[in-house]
Amino acid sequence: MSRIIFLIDGFNLYHALDYRRAYHKYKWVNLAKLSQCFVADKKDTLEGVYYFTTLATWDPGKVARHSCYREENLLPGP
Repeated sequence: MSRIIFLIDGFNLYHALDYRRAYHKYKWVNLAKLSQCFVADKKDTLEGVYYFTTLATWDPGKVARHSCYREENLLPGP
């Protein structure tokens, strides 16, 4: 049995998804659910998902949306 932790670089994740229009729909992905998809063995447990990022302080609209996204990802899933 393995304990798995995901470390997510939010700034790079955002820009990777922003690079192609087809990936824009994934910008609001639930990080815990996405991480769980990579835990293949039923015996393994997802111990945590850590999201590191920086804010685009030069654009208040982006800061507001980013803050909303972070808050949504802190809520427990169904």
